Amino acid sequence: MVSAGWKKQAEEHELKLDIMDAVPPLTTFVFNYGRDSQALHTLFTQEMLERGFLASKSVYVSYSYTEELVDKYLEIGKCG
Repeated sequence: MVSAGWKKQAEEHELKLDIMDAVPPLTTFVFNYGRDSQALHTLFTQEMLERGFLASKSVYVSYSYTEELVDKYLEIGKCG
């Protein structure tokens, strides 16, 4: 569900995002902007922290992740 949300938002906002979700409970994304990719990841982490989520480019989903929590994470992480 998280990786599907990332994919949808990347398409909507024309972001160069590579998503690796070969292992279902562990999903990861990376910005694909060359030398600026790490700066974008740092900005993403800072912005998510300001909104109450300790977020990184990886999510290891567990049974404690409710649909409501994932929806909130995706909503807060939206661009724009």
